Amino acid sequence: MSGPHRKKLFLVLASRRAFEAFTGPVPASLEQNFRFLKPRNAARIRALLPACRLVISKSYPRPRVNGWIFEARRLGIPTLLLVDGPLEWANVHHNPSLSRPGAEAARALFEPVVHDAVACIGDAQSTWIAHKNEGRGVTRMSYASQRIGSSHDAATPNSQSEADRRFDFLVSTAKTPAFDEREKANLATVLAACGEALEAAGYRTLVRLFDPDLRRTMAAAAPSATFEQDGSFEEALALTRCVIGTPSSVLLEAMQHRRPTGTLMFRDSPLFYQTGWLLGCNTDWRSSFESMLAHDPARIDLQRKTLRDNLSEEDFFAHCERIAEGTLLPRVRPLDGADLEFENRVLRGLLGWRARWLAPLLRVRSRSRGETKDD
Repeated sequence: MSGPHRKKLFLVLASRRAFEAFTGPVPASLEQNFRFLKPRNAARIRALLPACRLVISKSYPRPRVNGWIFEARRLGIPTLLLVDGPLEWANVHHNPSLSRPGAEAARALFEPVVHDAVACIGDAQSTWIAHKNEGRGVTRMSYASQRIGSSHDAATPNSQSEADRRFDFLVSTAKTPAFDEREKANLATVLAACGEALEAAGYRTLVRLFDPDLRRTMAAAAPSATFEQDGSFEEALALTRCVIGTPSSVLLEAMQHRRPTGTLMFRDSPLFYQTGWLLGCNTDWRSSFESMLAHDPARIDLQRKTLRDNLSEEDFFAHCERIAEGTLLPRVRPLDGADLEFENRVLRGLLGWRARWLAPLLRVRSRSRGETKDD
């Protein structure tokens, strides 16, 4: 028997630690199948490709990673993109990485997907990415992100009762909460209003911000708040009753652990997922805080629905078992116009002015190698 089903290796273009942070540990049944190499290890990657059943990446815009994705596809090896976190509108459309050489062909993050398949953290994310790649034959699947956890039967991160927690509110943001100075200024305005309202009400507040300017803004607005940035989010969450933050995995994780959760509204962009509370400069802060502390049942029910829609419970490695058996991703999808345009940009990013002459030769070599290995 020839073809991809005799090939057993799953090559991940990232470190094992980075990969397993999202998928969980590779099970013993697949331990011998997986190999982990960073994209710069060209000689080792090229030596392994002929034995690969699947090539996996978790970085969308990086030219070196995508160069390997296209080489694998031209050799007849299926490829999979692992989406490692929730979507956020500004991150999707204004991410600075999209302006890197080799990524300019992307209209937005994951548009287009240049892999054969994409694994998302939930059905809502999967549906959106499929919508942006309609008719292109991209296989989609979802998996339970270990970074956030399953949306079912989430355990509270500690054994304390709610009344025993040291803080009423945790205010936190993504590590990159804003993509330009205008956004940052808008966020600072909302944070100041939030901090002043928490301070005026006398709530016990824990603040976890990474940007020094935003920390100074919050310190001025809520001088009695406790500030920390060294511990993990899980440790901070264990100390608090409610969470307020910017769109990121932090908010999903807070809802996952049954915390009343509010989104700071400082953009006019759509929300990919909704928390129970939306907090902005026109918010009645007092009534919102009281509602959060009271666990308003209708809003908590909305948060449960958000988790069902946005967090999968499927085991990533169950998909891998099916791929190894040949029942999932039996072959690569044909390269289409969006793929080829993206590949041209990738080659220009990698080769510069030489791409015009070398790209056709590289493609011919990849095709001939693929035909030879399938003979």
